[in-house]
Amino acid sequence: MDLAAQRLRDSDDTVAAIARTMIPVNRVVVEIPARLDPESAEWLRVLGGAGPRREAAQARLHGMLLRIAQRETRRRGPRLLIAGPELEDLAYQAAADAR
Repeated sequence: MDLAAQRLRDSDDTVAAIARTMIPVNRVVVEIPARLDPESAEWLRVLGGAGPRREAAQARLHGMLLRIAQRETRRRGPRLLIAGPELEDLAYQAAADAR
């Protein structure tokens, strides 16, 4: 087996191992709420579901993450010598990545 084929096989084995250890979202949603405060449990239930309620929750979550990212970029921007549109773009990227 050549090196490229071996690397591809090793990569497939790694992905398969990770997939076996991942917990399905629906299982987490069922198991965790008993240990969480009601607000956090509701977030998990809604985000683990489907349809318009999930989409609305995702939009609310994105808005929250964006506000937090904007606050942080304004706070840290002067030290990083970033301002203006670059600072706003950084906040949007951070919120999108966090979502």
